[in-house]
Amino acid sequence: MSLLSLLGKQKSFKQQLETFRPRLYRIAYSWSHNPDLADDLVQETMVKALRKSEQVRNLDAIDGWLFGILTLSLIHISEPTRLV
Repeated sequence: MSLLSLLGKQKSFKQQLETFRPRLYRIAYSWSHNPDLADDLVQETMVKALRKSEQVRNLDAIDGWLFGILTLSLIHISEPTRLV
C-alpha cells in the first residue's frame, strides 16, 4: 500500500473519530462532573484511537471500541500514584 493511500485512510479514520467527540465528551463529563477532566479524557481517547487505528476490524463497532478506550482512560487517570 502506498504512503498516499495510508495517509488517506488515516485521514478518513480521523474524520470518523471526530464524529464521536461530542458523545465521548458527554459520557466523560457525566462520569467526572469536571469539564477540564472530560476534555482530557476525550483527548487521551482520541490519541490512543489514532495510534491503534490498525486494530479496528469493523467500523460498525467503533463506538464500543472508543467507549472501551474512554473507560480505561478514566480508570488510568483515577488511579492514585503509587510510590515505591
